[in-house]
Amino acid sequence: MKKTFLIITLCVSSFLFSQHAEISVGVNSGLFSFRGISAVDHSNINASDFSNGYTNNPYGTKSGLAFGISWDYKYVFKNNLLLGANLGYENLRSKVNINQVILNTLSFPGSVVISKAATGKSNLIYNNINFFPYLGYRVSANQIHFDVSAGADVAFILSAKEKGSATIITDNTNYETSVDRKTISTDFRPRIQLNAQYKKYGLYIGYSFGTINYMKDYVGLGDYEAKSRMLRFGLTYQLK
Repeated sequence: MKKTFLIITLCVSSFLFSQHAEISVGVNSGLFSFRGISAVDHSNINASDFSNGYTNNPYGTKSGLAFGISWDYKYVFKNNLLLGANLGYENLRSKVNINQVILNTLSFPGSVVISKAATGKSNLIYNNINFFPYLGYRVSANQIHFDVSAGADVAFILSAKEKGSATIITDNTNYETSVDRKTISTDFRPRIQLNAQYKKYGLYIGYSFGTINYMKDYVGLGDYEAKSRMLRFGLTYQLK
């Protein structure tokens, strides 16, 4: 019994201590959008004489360009397994095209609603602190390391804002929106990623799919659902 316990202890110790740590910094960009029954590719701006305008449905299936910076720490075990975590800041934006402006204008004795064809777009802009813990596996060939990893983004949403602009086709009148759109504080997105590294320089591509409904507190008839999607690509530099 003691001999068996000793063998197990030695094996576990070999696994745990036959490793090295790697520290990297990175910059990334990507394509962020929404999916779900309420996500749309086009919408309209509602405007009036007596209130600020807003996009009727800003949760777009079209992608806006994202950017971010990050710090990565991982252990590479003797058997090529990886255990790591990535922490960073990201600015994400989705997009929806605008094809109409709905005008609510004052007119005695009430108001008049007019629909006018327009061109433009609205973005939802999110500022996030993103934490990505992961497990992975490394394959090496000709001084190039390929890391396949899986984990989940835990995105802490600092702010969310709608920024929109549309121009009436007939008279070139422009309407803009700037509205706070923070509906949730945290998003949880399972993520898979492939890294390739040569010496100290690397690049990666990853895909994340959100599980939290950004419209869960919407009130009205029917169901509302919009969940995030993110295609991420970036460059890294190994410090250690």
